[in-house]
Amino acid sequence: MIEKKHVYLFLALLLQVDPTSASVHSASASVFSAAESTNDSPKRYSIEGEIHAFKRSAFSIQEATKIVENHLAGSKVVDLSFNGQGAVPSFNVKACDGDNIWDVVIDTSTRDIIRADILMPISHLDAEEKIRVADFKRSRIDLSDAIAVAEQYGFGSAISAGLDRFHGRLIFRIVVLSGSELKDFSIDPSKEAGGRKR
Repeated sequence: MIEKKHVYLFLALLLQVDPTSASVHSASASVFSAAESTNDSPKRYSIEGEIHAFKRSAFSIQEATKIVENHLAGSKVVDLSFNGQGAVPSFNVKACDGDNIWDVVIDTSTRDIIRADILMPISHLDAEEKIRVADFKRSRIDLSDAIAVAEQYGFGSAISAGLDRFHGRLIFRIVVLSGSELKDFSIDPSKEAGGRKR
């Protein structure tokens, strides 16, 4: 049960995203983030199109996490984001094992892994990213636990999740789609019971 893990949830970064100006992206930054498109043509995929594609996919971010962690024995997912812009809707997933960061793409319609490649050794990450990974390995909860909490409080389905840092501490950033509204949650895994919502 998530409650027994004493997750501290704070909502200081709760956002209501304007669908006319925002873009769906990975919750974390740097190497763990899905590349953002620089195409400014009229065909650029809109946030509304991304949301509709996600709703049609009927494939949860938790399912994607399980698929990747089962496929890569001993790995843990550190970043996921939905991508409705490709030939088929997919989840772009980053996972770390003992030595490497993996880049995995899952077809949301078939649940098949389209690609699973080593992105880079953990030793090649920059200093900030190494700290995130080290903090994550020491965390009392996994990203999937944080996703479950965010979906419970956000009354919706997570569309992206990843690692970030806030005031020098690891946090999990999860974007939840609730109806047509996007909510950005930050969950601090280091706090004990008695934490409060802000």
